[in-house]
Formats: sequence, C-alpha cells, structure tokens
Amino acid sequence: MRGAPPENLLVKWRSTLAAHSPVNRVLPLTLTKERTSGPEATGNTRLLSDLQEMKVHLTKHLHTQYMRPDAPSVFEQFGTIGPHVNRIEPMSFLIEWKRLGTEAASDQREYLQNLLTKSPKDLDEFLTRMFRVDFIDDYGGLKQLIDYEKLSELIKLHEDNLDPVKVQQFRKRYADESAVAASDETPKESGPVAS
Repeated sequence: MRGAPPENLLVKWRSTLAAHSPVNRVLPLTLTKERTSGPEATGNTRLLSDLQEMKVHLTKHLHTQYMRPDAPSVFEQFGTIGPHVNRIEPMSFLIEWKRLGTEAASDQREYLQNLLTKSPKDLDEFLTRMFRVDFIDDYGGLKQLIDYEKLSELIKLHEDNLDPVKVQQFRKRYADESAVAASDETPKESGPVAS
C-alpha cells in the first residue's frame, strides 16, 4: 500500500500505545525522527503528526482535570488503587505530564505547588516519596517538578504536620546543595601576579 507506514513502525507504535495507554499512565511521547525516504517518510510524518495531536489533547485534558480549585490530589487518586490494577506512580505521572510540552510543564508546576500549599498531607507524601529508602533517594530527579526554594518555604509553613525525619533529610540535602552553589558563585582569590 503506497504511503502507508512500514509494518514494523506500526507494530512499534501500537505496542507503545498499548504499554503506555492513557488509562494506565500519561503517554511518554519521546519519539525520534528516523531518516527515511519514500513511503516510510510519509508514514513517519503522519505518526509524528498523530502523536503531536495526542500531546495537545492530553495537555488540554490534564489542564481541565487538574487546573481548577477543587482538583484531585494525584497522591490520593493514584496512590490507593487496588493491587490488581496497573498502579500509576504519582511522581511518574507528574514527570510525564511535564514532558508533554511547555504549556503542560507550566500547568504541572502550578498544580503541584497549589496542591502542596493547600494540603500538608500531600506535602508529606511528596517528601516520603522523595526519600523512600536510606541508600537511595529521588531528591535530584524530583527537582524538575517544583522549585526547591518554594518547596523549602512550604515545608517551613507546614512543618508541624510533616514527618520530621523526612523534613530533616530534605533540609540537609537542600542546605548542602545551597552551600555548594554559593561556593561556586563566590569569586576565587587569585594569588600574586608575576611581573
């Protein structure tokens, strides 16, 4: 069939859509353009166009669902699904939402900041997920979701309602990182100049 995408590309697309169904999670839409010519190029272009349309649709859907005063908590919405259902990890959901584009990334940051401002319970859950186990944490990976200076202010505001161990873990990492950043910005003294 002239102009149809190659079968292997359709199989990849179908398996990607099945594995990342919007019912199970927000579709991670990272796709690299393959260099092809002829009918395959048309198929790739159509696929990229379809994926872009899906990103726009998902961005609008997420905006409608989560950018309202009574928006649900992703921690409550996804954290309590039964054991026989494909669980959606709230942090993965937020990261995938951010990856849909600049408008979606802006919505995601605003949503999360609003959620954590109004709900100490969700802030505590965020910190718990940041520091899941002693030997590994998601401190660096979750930085893309919220400005840590603002997060530090929210922690101070809600400190009485938060797990003190997680608060201390965050503060230590944040202070260490801030000290390193400050030392990088401090001009170094130069030694005597040889003439």
